[in-house]
Amino acid sequence: RLVEEEGLGVAAAINWRGLGGLSLTAASGWPRPYCALCQNDVAQVISHVRRELPTSSLYAVGWSMGGNLLVRHLAESGDECLLRGALAVSPALDLA
Repeated sequence: RLVEEEGLGVAAAINWRGLGGLSLTAASGWPRPYCALCQNDVAQVISHVRRELPTSSLYAVGWSMGGNLLVRHLAESGDECLLRGALAVSPALDLA
């Protein structure tokens, strides 16, 4: 709420399915557990926010595994990335 109150825009968060008591569902309707390698979740959220706020600048912050998913999204989307800026805090970069 503080972001909106200060006139800085709107904040959104991803709640990973299957964690924190959330059900195992996906946009497809099929059960699909959280996966640390599934950056497509990030792309879907960013695309959804872009559709809802077509003229807004989009920024993202990811911590730890969220940072890993964000870095993967940036690498895989390249010049097509819809984000104006991103910050990854302590991302797990080597999952091997």
